[in-house]
Amino acid sequence: MNQVGTQIQQLILGFSYLLSEVIITVGAILVLIMQLIVKEKGELFKRLFTIAVLAVAALSIGQQSIDGEFMIGLLWQSSLLRIIKALFIGIAIVVFVFPNEKKLYNQGEYYFLILMVLLGAMLVIQSANFLVFYIAVELVSISSYVLVVFSFRPKGYEAGLKYLLFGAMSSGIMLYGMSLIYGLTGSLNIPDFSIAIISQLSNSPWLVMAIVLFAIGLLFKLAMAPMHIWAPDAYEAGPTPVVGYISVLPKASVFIFAFALVMYTGIPSVSWGWNQGLSVVAITSMFIGNLAALRQTNLKRLMAYSSIAHSGFIIVGLIAGGDFGIQSLVFYLVIYALMNLGMFYFIAVLEQSGINQIEDLSGLGKKNIGFSILGLVILIALIGLPPTAGFTAKLLVFSALWESYTKNPEGYLMWLLGIGVLNSALSLFYYLKIPYQMIIKEGSKKRLSVSRTNVAVLTFFSILILIFFFKPDLLLNILNQTSFAF
Repeated sequence: MNQVGTQIQQLILGFSYLLSEVIITVGAILVLIMQLIVKEKGELFKRLFTIAVLAVAALSIGQQSIDGEFMIGLLWQSSLLRIIKALFIGIAIVVFVFPNEKKLYNQGEYYFLILMVLLGAMLVIQSANFLVFYIAVELVSISSYVLVVFSFRPKGYEAGLKYLLFGAMSSGIMLYGMSLIYGLTGSLNIPDFSIAIISQLSNSPWLVMAIVLFAIGLLFKLAMAPMHIWAPDAYEAGPTPVVGYISVLPKASVFIFAFALVMYTGIPSVSWGWNQGLSVVAITSMFIGNLAALRQTNLKRLMAYSSIAHSGFIIVGLIAGGDFGIQSLVFYLVIYALMNLGMFYFIAVLEQSGINQIEDLSGLGKKNIGFSILGLVILIALIGLPPTAGFTAKLLVFSALWESYTKNPEGYLMWLLGIGVLNSALSLFYYLKIPYQMIIKEGSKKRLSVSRTNVAVLTFFSILILIFFFKPDLLLNILNQTSFAF
């Protein structure tokens, strides 16, 4: 009884370190109650209330903090994770400044689901237990399935159903892998799993199978080949603010968890061909994403394949490993968030004028030069060209990979580096179709309506993308001073 009582006390104490998560949970419940009271008349009030909840949650992150494990070893924190949590909250706030879509902003359930995705993502990166991770990632996933349907169109229902079915399949595979891990180690705690990795179980084919099955589930969450099939339909049919949100937050949280898992457990040090397998996944994702994007005519579908290719680039930081690897990975994730959110905001503005296809952009940029230039900056960043932070992000992950190669001159690392650079050049051909249509081509009969607010928001994204090229130390210094260890 004394041991049970002690554990209960530790759990209660642990909630004090989750102050921001508690605030988000309470805010999500209140916004649902608010929907019953104000219904559709309080759209602005509900939006401002949710932003206020997020602001309070961000301010509370540093109030009660701990470095290391808490909640009887189920969760963990570090200074870097607290910074990432603040970044996640900032991403959620940006979603509410997208062009006004009354079908979304009138629904209290929309705010609730956005907050649930955020809550799940924050718990994912803090998970020190496989079961806690599974519950957290399913909170993210189930909320995302429903959000995709918020376009309230038949195509959206179809995409949401496909997303759900593929998600259920990948979750089942992941859960089976976790059950094998528990059967082999007798625990779902990551520290216990680490001990198993370096013990006699390292040569067990069952442990290899368990990790592969678990990794398949992660690949689905990251929209990486060959588990990427859901992404194009979900991106095309979902509401643009939602798609921008789920293209960034779930992916970033799972990448951070995956890096912590791989580095802490020492999986790459075991001779299973782990890094070689990841390299094949990265190369496949790059090629499938970039080659499929070349044929796309729909803006959001093009961004879906772009997202698949970028996942391949991000995982290079995971393959590189070490302190430099994690710094390059987190830097890339921050810049990727800026680029993707900026691009989806750009697309949302176009959609307000009924523009969904690339060919509909013909000649529209000449009448909206400022808007076109801002979009061009974001597109150049997505390609990875100077003078944008997209270039710096790719330079860092490739530099981390080169450093890894100098320490361990394996041939697959050099192949990955060369193919990564090749795919960066390949992306040039489809990203620049958009400014080519807007500025060079003629003939569109559509009219583009751009407000000062739209220009201001895109200017904000573009300036940050340029600043992090000229002053990358603003972010790198923060990463250098933070800890990323269990």
